[in-house]
Amino acid sequence: MKKVIITGAGLGGLIAAANLAKNGYNVTIFEQKQRDELGYDWRDTLVKDVFARSGVPKPSELQFEPHVKVCYRNPKKTMKLVTLEEPSELVVNIDRQFLAEHLVSYAEMCGVRIKFGTKVVSAIVENNKVKGVATEDEEFFCDLVVDACGMHSAVRDSLPDNCGIVKTTEKTDTLYTYRAYYERLSDEMSDPPFHFYFYHNRRKGIDWVITDNKYIDILVGSFSPLSQQDIDEAVEDFRKEFPYMGEKLVRGGQTATIPLGRTFPVIVYDGYAAVGDSAVMIEPLSGSGMTQSMLGGKILADTVVEIGMDELTKENLWKYQYRYFKEIAEKNLPDDVIKGFLSDATPDDVDYLMESHILTEKEFSGGSDIKLTVSEILKKLKALLKRPMLLIKIAKLGINMLKIKKACELMPENYDEGAIEVWKEKYLAI
Repeated sequence: MKKVIITGAGLGGLIAAANLAKNGYNVTIFEQKQRDELGYDWRDTLVKDVFARSGVPKPSELQFEPHVKVCYRNPKKTMKLVTLEEPSELVVNIDRQFLAEHLVSYAEMCGVRIKFGTKVVSAIVENNKVKGVATEDEEFFCDLVVDACGMHSAVRDSLPDNCGIVKTTEKTDTLYTYRAYYERLSDEMSDPPFHFYFYHNRRKGIDWVITDNKYIDILVGSFSPLSQQDIDEAVEDFRKEFPYMGEKLVRGGQTATIPLGRTFPVIVYDGYAAVGDSAVMIEPLSGSGMTQSMLGGKILADTVVEIGMDELTKENLWKYQYRYFKEIAEKNLPDDVIKGFLSDATPDDVDYLMESHILTEKEFSGGSDIKLTVSEILKKLKALLKRPMLLIKIAKLGINMLKIKKACELMPENYDEGAIEVWKEKYLAI
């Protein structure tokens, strides 16, 4: 029986653990937090069918809140661009602490052993192969280490430099956030209930206010570290716009850093595979990664089961990486290119794009699949010609969209170090 150690009780790690244990693997999770500390004290979005696709029981429908319609706001707050389509019934919000407990309970039911309060400090590497992990007190050996430690993974950081795995993210690939729920002082609600702000208070980042529940849900997000002054100014500005938002904190009030980039180009090594935030399995514009991480965990478990009695080498584990990219990660790459444009743009650029109707409800609703008429394209081009520097940034955005598509075509289906290096270089250069 193959022995698997999973470092961290993240969603992807828990899904991988449950599915491997169901197939007869000896699975242990080391989690540095205690059981009642898992999960952020807030709700986040996932696709409801992810439970069936991940091989775990779906919670009661009572645990789901429907997703709501969004309007996008420019830095000066002169525009409200409302998405044209109604929210999908498949997209729901769920409490992260509930979800963590739901998956922990199911993993344990499948036979997974979870050691809470146990901090993993590094991988054990012998002869260019991961053989196990070291905790603060002891060493443990296994056939496969699944890295679910999160964005700042000590396991990933301890791998040898020649492993080919990227270990750090750029500053613009990190979102520094404050998330909080404040009391509602009346039954008043905005229409639509979800306001999404670009460069709120001219701070590079994304903020939101959601007013559709018994509380007011806010997020303050920045591409650079948040100060307390940044948070206070954003919250106070929200109260001016939404006077029914009280001062009493109902839940949350936490700061967190989350990855905001594209999935790492290499996430496997001999005896090692990364999942969830350790591999950056997220939506690059929002940082939401619950659905992606859960599906990543299932793809990893399925691949390991298919490998069977063979060695868990990087050559064999590459099948997991390739499947994840082709089924999930590639669809999110256009959003990463857009995020790169936003991090390069100025608040004035975003104001002009929205006020000049270069960006409209149609663009925000259609995403990368938007279809424009010749007349619409000409009107937008005419407006852009008045801002040559912005036109250059838009042109760069278009070029990078083509480059990321071309780079993905270079990803080898089977493990080949030379081909992987070419793929990795092209992928990271955009």
